[in-house]
Amino acid sequence: MGGKDIGIQSFGGTSEAAPLTAAAAADVIQAYASTHGGTDPSPALVKEILCSTATDIDAPADEQGAGLLNVLGAVKLAESLPAPVTPAPETTTTTTPTAPAATTTT
Repeated sequence: MGGKDIGIQSFGGTSEAAPLTAAAAADVIQAYASTHGGTDPSPALVKEILCSTATDIDAPADEQGAGLLNVLGAVKLAESLPAPVTPAPETTTTTTPTAPAATTTT
C-alpha cells in the first residue's frame, strides 16, 4: 500500500478456488433444499450441478478443470431439478403357522 510492502499478498489458484467453490456449493445446497421440501442434495449431485453449469474457458482441462463457476446457472438448475424418485418400500407377507387339526380315534 503506497509502495510499502506490508506483507499482504493477493491470492489465486487453489487458495482462491476452494472458498469460492465451497460458497457456490452452499448456494446450490440451499437452492435445492428450498424447492425440495428441505431435503439436501447428495454431494455427488452438488458436484454434478456445479460441473455441468461451469463455463468452458477454452483452456486444457488440466488448466481449467470443469471451467469457470457459473453460480447463478448452478442455483437455477438446482431449483429446477425434479424431486428424486423414492422407491416404494418392499412389502413382505408374513404368515402365522397354525397347529395341525387334532384328530381323535374312537
